Amino acid sequence: MHKNNKFKYNINLLYKFIILLIVAWTIIITGSLIWSVYQGKSQMEDLAKHEALIHFNRDISFRRWGSMHGGVYVPVTNETQPNPYLKFIPERDITTPSGKKLTLMNPAYMVKQMWLFYSSFFSAKGHITSLKLLNPANKPDEWERYSLKSFEKGATERLEFTKIDNKPYLRLMRPLFIEKSCLKCHSHQGYKVGEVRGGISISIPMEPYITKEKEYNNTLYLSHGLIWFFGTGILIFVLIQGKQRIIEQKVSQIALQQSEQQYSIITELSPVGILQTDADGHCIYVNERWSTITGFSQNDALGNGWLKGIHYDDNVNVSLEWYNAVLAGQNFTFEYRFKKPNGKIIWVFSKSTPFHDESKRIIGHIVTIMDITDRKRSEEEQKENTEKLLSAMKETIQAMAMMVEVRDPYTAGHQKRVAKLAISIATEMNLPQNQIEGIHLASLIHDIGKIQVPAEILNKPTKLHDIEYQLVQTHTQVGYEIIKTIDFPWPIADIIHEHHEKLDGSGYPNGLTDRKIRLEAKIICVADVIDAMISHRPYRPAYTLDYALNEIYKYKGRFYDENVVDICFKLFKEKNFQLD
Repeated sequence: MHKNNKFKYNINLLYKFIILLIVAWTIIITGSLIWSVYQGKSQMEDLAKHEALIHFNRDISFRRWGSMHGGVYVPVTNETQPNPYLKFIPERDITTPSGKKLTLMNPAYMVKQMWLFYSSFFSAKGHITSLKLLNPANKPDEWERYSLKSFEKGATERLEFTKIDNKPYLRLMRPLFIEKSCLKCHSHQGYKVGEVRGGISISIPMEPYITKEKEYNNTLYLSHGLIWFFGTGILIFVLIQGKQRIIEQKVSQIALQQSEQQYSIITELSPVGILQTDADGHCIYVNERWSTITGFSQNDALGNGWLKGIHYDDNVNVSLEWYNAVLAGQNFTFEYRFKKPNGKIIWVFSKSTPFHDESKRIIGHIVTIMDITDRKRSEEEQKENTEKLLSAMKETIQAMAMMVEVRDPYTAGHQKRVAKLAISIATEMNLPQNQIEGIHLASLIHDIGKIQVPAEILNKPTKLHDIEYQLVQTHTQVGYEIIKTIDFPWPIADIIHEHHEKLDGSGYPNGLTDRKIRLEAKIICVADVIDAMISHRPYRPAYTLDYALNEIYKYKGRFYDENVVDICFKLFKEKNFQLD
């Protein structure tokens, strides 16, 4: 198929597919709407039927209660006059000993009067009637008459949605059967127990239900409409995106043809060595620059030939990393030595990336190399210079530490012992080696500020006065001022400044609290306290190690970092650490 024809075919196929989906989506939403409307109507009708049954059962219960008691006597009032249709009953009317006149109300009279006086409490209408009337006022309408005749033929209920005065109603009617208690009023009519006496009809106005149904349906129309628009919008979006993708593919095909031509030109003119492999990592092409850098011709590099030039000390690692990258379809970045055919060793920086076909399948790798021999030589020289500088720094620090000890013979070796314990704590905490080195150097000169404290105060055999103790406390600030101008690769000056600070802010010189104190200073603080307490001083004998450990444990979390204290305990108690 011609490429242009295939392009048009794909566009037309996409349009047909999306239109088919929109039609199917419309059918689904319409079906759901029709079913929901039907269900809503059924639920409204069921609610109306349930309401009618509630009214019917209430009237039946009320009537049966009255029949069970043979009717009830009530005072004669303007609203309740003696029932002329019960005049055949003895004692229809009685007078109480106090002279109050009472008249008998039968169940039918009671139900009728309840509906008459209290109909305003109900939206429904009720009517008790019969084909054989005691009271002509209770005569049935045509709907009720038809229902009563059906009851005499065996029907047990009539339920119908109809109209009364052109308004929609649900009408329910069920028969009333003669019970033994009914014969008091109806025996003269010839009824027998079990025969149909009449019925009670209930009329429920449907306008409130119809209003609710309309509101429900409006909600359904709106929700289904929104869902339809949302779904259709997604399908149209897919159509637009799909069309755009087909167009992009067409553009990509054109661009690919152009890029293949450009690639050939670029690779030959590139200042970077370029090697191309197949999906399995075998070389299929190298550019002229790659041959210039490595000394290998294209024929020498084909297949796995290019790997033979990797220096034998690097060959295993580089080959393993290369094939792992090929198998995983990942990028490859490595610096390694390459041996040219003339025996010259060069350093190269190599980077590869996989490339894919239209189906995202890896079809090969592009590998670039750059000669970095000069950079590597410069890095080696810089490394040597840095090591020499650090060595000079350490020697300077050792000299500073000796200066302090010469002025205070009682603390000779104190800074070295503090450094030993601080390094062990930091190592146990798994701190980085560079950070441990900073702790080591800071420990060796943490008391360098005592150079400014008079020797007679440092060596005083009695307890220091307040002003003398305040002078000793200045050694942290003095040490900071001495060291801060030296450009160490670690915060040596700040560590010296903070090594007498306490977590609760009671330390000196700045009263720093927990989070503001460097971890290195917290470690040196604990190591400093331990060695100071177990060492002899001119004003007191040495304390035992257990006493010193108990002292820092006593103030763990208040003065000293909890983790540092716990590790210090572990070193002495579990690992038999020795300061000497």
